[in-house]
Amino acid sequence: MSAVNPEDLKLPQAPIVKLMKTGAGEGIQFSNEAKVAVARAAAVFCLHVVDSAATRSSASGRKTVNVGDIVAALDDMEVPEFKEKINDTVEEYRAAKGQKKKK
Repeated sequence: MSAVNPEDLKLPQAPIVKLMKTGAGEGIQFSNEAKVAVARAAAVFCLHVVDSAATRSSASGRKTVNVGDIVAALDDMEVPEFKEKINDTVEEYRAAKGQKKKK
């Protein structure tokens, strides 16, 4: 993975906090440090997935990373439990895109 400036790892806090509350439940509070830590962890995780997927794409002679590269990267990172969720999300996206084309 290429060198990353820590300032580049700042994700918007509102969606991160929303995800945290969804995962932990509405009754749980989070310190500001916890919010920053989760946001940075999410950014680092995304960077690792993208780096692995881009490497896969390049090895296949492609310049475009596709969903197959992302799923394979997650498998490589030993987090295959995301595979089904991602495939479901992609199918929903494709179905919605297909509906827009029909209009």
